[in-house]
Amino acid sequence: MVFRKVVPKDKELFDKYKSKTSKYSENSFVTLYLWDKYYNLHLCEEGGFLFIRFTIDGKNQYLFPMGEGDVKKAFQKVMDEEEKITLRFVTDVQKEFIEQNFPNEFSFTLREDLCDYVYETQRLMTFSGKKLHGKKNHVNYFEKTYAYTYETVTNEVAQKECRELLLRWVDDKTKNLNPIEHDAMEKVFDNFELFNLIGGVIRIEGEIVAMTFGERLTEDTVLVQIEKAREEIRGAYPMICKKFLENEWADTTFVNREEDMGLEGLRKAKESYCPIFKTLKYQGKRI
Repeated sequence: MVFRKVVPKDKELFDKYKSKTSKYSENSFVTLYLWDKYYNLHLCEEGGFLFIRFTIDGKNQYLFPMGEGDVKKAFQKVMDEEEKITLRFVTDVQKEFIEQNFPNEFSFTLREDLCDYVYETQRLMTFSGKKLHGKKNHVNYFEKTYAYTYETVTNEVAQKECRELLLRWVDDKTKNLNPIEHDAMEKVFDNFELFNLIGGVIRIEGEIVAMTFGERLTEDTVLVQIEKAREEIRGAYPMICKKFLENEWADTTFVNREEDMGLEGLRKAKESYCPIFKTLKYQGKRI
């Protein structure tokens, strides 16, 4: 197979092959491409399938082939690429397929740091129930304390206000912006219209204090890739979550808020919204 470097316009090609039902964040070209500086993405379209390759620290890793048809034959093509091939972001369904069709060929390790957190849209729009009572209290405080407005992000707002603010907020927090995260955020704004992203912001006295960006992953699922807010403003985070879903995604059933990357603080934050399940992801290595 001949692989070539991925470019932004490949979203159209990727969407041709993507699953119509998978709730995994890797079912999104945008999610993969945002982290291209780390993943070093390449693709190959061959035989009715799309093949994706990562190169991390000089070592290749592959996604399970995307497409319909002779899946076993397509997977054999991946296996023929390298003797000790490594697979990344293997789903539980894909893992079962490999074990049934290529028994004793691979070992699998569950990557809990890469598992996505999936929630019910309605619950995050209302924060109903005892477990989310704290979030509801924060939202109520925000609504009573601030004269705020919510608005859908236009390309102009994304390019001017959001780009400058998002980078400044992260830089102020970390004092040393991670170049990979910096690159990912720049890609959001550089390709805002091309990627058909939807964004939302909350303003207080005209100033943006919270912002979020996402896209429709499947017919019933929204994928949220970015969510940032002024941490010193109580309720800003749950409020932008609530308003984004209310205004843009009320017709969906599920919200994928991606993984925690193994960061304890991020794990606690994502668990505090009470996910209904996590997508299982494995790393596979040929024995």
